Amino acid sequence: MAEKPRSTVIRQLRFVVASWKEDTRTDVELLRRFIQTRDEQAFTALVGRHSELVWGVCLRVLRNQADAEDALQATFLRLSRDAKRILNKEALGGWLFRVARDCSIDLQRSIARQRRIEERVAEVAPHNDESAASDLRMLLDDELAQLSQSERAVLVLCCLEGRTYADAALELGCSTAAVHRRFVRAQTRLRRRFAQHGKTATKILAAVLTGAALPAASAAPPALLAQAVETGLVVARTGLLPTTRAGVFASAAPSTVANGTNRTGTVFAVLAVAVVCVGGAIAFMISPESPPAPTPEAEAHPRVAPARPHTPVTGVVRGPKGESVAGASIVALARRPFGPGERGLRDEAIATTRTDAEGRFALSVPDDFDTWFSGRVVTVQASGPNFAPATLPVRLRPSPGEIELKLAAASDLKGKLLDKTGHPAAGVRVEVVRIGDAVAEPVVGRADLTSPPAWPSAVVSSADGTFTLPALGGSVNVWVRILDRRFALDSFRVDGVKVGAVGEFRLDSARPLTVEVRAGDTDAVLVGARVTVITDRVAAHPHFCATDHGILGPRSIPADIDAVTDNRGRVRVSLAPHDRAEVLVHPLAESGPYVGVRTRIEVTSDSTDQRLVVRVPRGRRLTGTVTDENGMPLAGAAVHWGRESATRPEWKDDVLVGRDAITRTGSDGRFSLPVLPGACSVRVYGPTPDFETASAKLPGTTHTTIFAHHIARIEVAERGDVPAVKVVLRSARSISGTVHHPGTDSGSIFLLASGRVSPVRGYAALPAPVRGAAFTVPGCREGYTTRAYLLDPGARVGAVIDLTAVTSGAPEPSAQLLACGTIRFRVLGADGRPRVGQEIGLSLLVERDCVSGSKIGEPLADPQPVEWFDATNYPARPKTNAEGIAELPALIPGARYAIAVGSGAGRVVLGKFTISSGKTITVPDVVLPGTSEGGTR
Repeated sequence: MAEKPRSTVIRQLRFVVASWKEDTRTDVELLRRFIQTRDEQAFTALVGRHSELVWGVCLRVLRNQADAEDALQATFLRLSRDAKRILNKEALGGWLFRVARDCSIDLQRSIARQRRIEERVAEVAPHNDESAASDLRMLLDDELAQLSQSERAVLVLCCLEGRTYADAALELGCSTAAVHRRFVRAQTRLRRRFAQHGKTATKILAAVLTGAALPAASAAPPALLAQAVETGLVVARTGLLPTTRAGVFASAAPSTVANGTNRTGTVFAVLAVAVVCVGGAIAFMISPESPPAPTPEAEAHPRVAPARPHTPVTGVVRGPKGESVAGASIVALARRPFGPGERGLRDEAIATTRTDAEGRFALSVPDDFDTWFSGRVVTVQASGPNFAPATLPVRLRPSPGEIELKLAAASDLKGKLLDKTGHPAAGVRVEVVRIGDAVAEPVVGRADLTSPPAWPSAVVSSADGTFTLPALGGSVNVWVRILDRRFALDSFRVDGVKVGAVGEFRLDSARPLTVEVRAGDTDAVLVGARVTVITDRVAAHPHFCATDHGILGPRSIPADIDAVTDNRGRVRVSLAPHDRAEVLVHPLAESGPYVGVRTRIEVTSDSTDQRLVVRVPRGRRLTGTVTDENGMPLAGAAVHWGRESATRPEWKDDVLVGRDAITRTGSDGRFSLPVLPGACSVRVYGPTPDFETASAKLPGTTHTTIFAHHIARIEVAERGDVPAVKVVLRSARSISGTVHHPGTDSGSIFLLASGRVSPVRGYAALPAPVRGAAFTVPGCREGYTTRAYLLDPGARVGAVIDLTAVTSGAPEPSAQLLACGTIRFRVLGADGRPRVGQEIGLSLLVERDCVSGSKIGEPLADPQPVEWFDATNYPARPKTNAEGIAELPALIPGARYAIAVGSGAGRVVLGKFTISSGKTITVPDVVLPGTSEGGTR
């Protein structure tokens, strides 16, 4: 036997002793190193790291070691040739899975064709008579190929390669929480599909998902891997593929990008070889009775997921003197939409980079992230050595152009914690939860959640109660949460003190509250249930109202504590004495069709543990599909339900309904949610606002109207089958127009129109942004007129405009913004003294769409009152000042408003007012009949 070259022997030894495993670089780092320098060690590490995955796929498809060796060689030849063309380098495992499977299937089909010709048979069965387990392995590969890019990458890393969540997060460039969510979504879809193949398939899938994977054939032979490395390096240097069978297959298929391939389905080079071998016998072999070989068009191709849409975000980072900041960390953060049993705010990093020597950066931001808001908005955060972090909300559509972030000089931000008696609180853990517009609020009981990159670490107060947050002096809107069993959970803002000064914060003593969640029918504990404790109800939750779709939410008071029950079905939080808490409990779908509930509790002054046992009722599983008018399934549509027999508004109901019990349709347009038996309404919201809307009175209220793209009333029986709901959403038109601004555009103009809502704000018009002096109103119906309300809350100018869908070629509608008006009045008590701090109810009356030609605003039009319409001038309900005077500015000229003072028996309705531009309406003194809530003497 000829002696092997020394380099080949060394490579083979590397795989024998697995020395490549000592390389701790990520796939992205190894790929970049290989692309830039053709580094042998980097390519060797990649081959070794993913060899078991590729070898297993090739063996499962081909079931022949010799053929699997060729497919493995072809896979890594494709890697050496196309490394620079892989778009999503973080998901290399998923990329190799698809390439290995595609090459194996191509080789299998080529072999089958050769056998058909050589053995003169009509068709060779695609599978040999193997065991059921082998068939199910193939089924697993087939189903994995149908998953989305992100979900398949997570399963490949965590299940097939045995990586931990943390390792997978590092490879994919995302948070551990994002890996967990993708894993849960993927396993849910696979379980649903495998259930159709019987119990054995379900058990095998469970073994794979829990780490007890199907038995691997064996590790790929070291000599084979060494040969793959050697051949791959030759291809990388010369660009020429070998003339072996593996080289033929590597060259026959087009290059692969993103996470999939565009295979031709037939490898013409190999088929040609077969034709030459059998010569002219082909005509004789193919008889009329033999079915023809399948054409490339007739063969089933695995669906290739499209590349993720990205938006470039470029800009520059400057210091306090305008100097460029090199090497600054740049992170694009997306606000996670809350789910059932969640209310806190958390951002997820979706793109990262650093500034160059001139302080410039370029982010490629994927804009297909989940969001409840109609616009695509991210928070760009910049931080650097000796500079305080800064944030900037950026709208992705239209393209934002170049942005600028200015960093302040960093200094230590200090505070001092005191107990209720004024003594220092030592040893208290202090976590940063907000910086500017970025948020990272923790979840009690979820240790796997990670903060965004470059997020400050938690600190502990010293013996004198002082805590120090390095480099945060100079940042704005810095909030911290304290975590200590001795003190109640609390969040407070710590910035704003003078440089060198130390702010003092008093902590309430802890009153432990243990929430235990049990099933109402079996009394079994429910693990993983979502629990939210609301200690200070905010008037306008940032998810529901903000001029820029929730991105300004971190400027409000954090009052929600999200938690997850442990393996005993419990979660423990520390509250303050006499706190009045609202507890929302929502079980996991895996626990069964249990319906979430809401309960209220007042914390006692006793220092012993207070226990709250919540038993959730068992409901019925309601399923359905959502399609467009052409019958195409709508993925990402939101669905929630309500009780028709409700006697209280949804936000006060004992059962979690509406926005507190929300689900989304899958890629097939299907949804499933638990509901209680009886009369229900199902509300469906399309993935975009571009659908016709329906409306209905909200049960439990007097005048409140709920809007959705479809509202269906159904009767759910206590027993028997629950018929599936079929929902068809009809597309509507969008009307675009322009805005003329009398002065400088503050950049915060927004628009309101009746019926344009979101799943989390179905009963109040959702603000739509105006950018570049242009606006678009979605969901407009033919033959109807829509009244739109425009407001620049910063410049305090606005307008009202009526819009009607007309034929193309008509002039574009235009609105002239005018100075806003004001309403002013004084509130007195029954004794004639001014009422100080009296809350005022102010509602913008948004007129409904009406048939074109009729008059908008007639009594039958039933306007939609919107109280939380302006988060800039009215972040909360306005109140009277020290003289009892209420002044309500920034009111849109031409619009109508309703005003009321007080509540309950002492409520006084002032009436409805139409506002004129630049004018102040002075209302006579309002005298309350008695002691009214919301004010002090």
